[in-house]
Amino acid sequence: MKKLYTILLAVIFIYACEHKIITPINTPVSDCDTTTVTYAVQVKKLMDASCTSCHSVGKSVPYIPLSDYASVKQQTQGKLIKCIKQQPNFNAMPQGASKLSNCQIRTIEKWQELNYPQ
Repeated sequence: MKKLYTILLAVIFIYACEHKIITPINTPVSDCDTTTVTYAVQVKKLMDASCTSCHSVGKSVPYIPLSDYASVKQQTQGKLIKCIKQQPNFNAMPQGASKLSNCQIRTIEKWQELNYPQ
């Protein structure tokens, strides 16, 4: 009987080793490509979709423009990143709307890191 258990365990062990399923580490696939970020292709579209309805001429008080390249570049050098990340002691932006996605925030940060390509 002992010999039968030994053989059975050996068969199970060999079977398990031969049929081992390798499961990849669950890393989410990201659609957030920030390899190349320019104002014209990504940043302007993001600003138009999330910011310029309030941050264009005559809309916000105090007026903080976000409707053109120079304005967005200037604001990015200041508080903009902290506001869109909704960090403590900064006005959470976009105000009255959902927080920008991590990808959108990363896109703006990458644009800044790349030295603001147009």
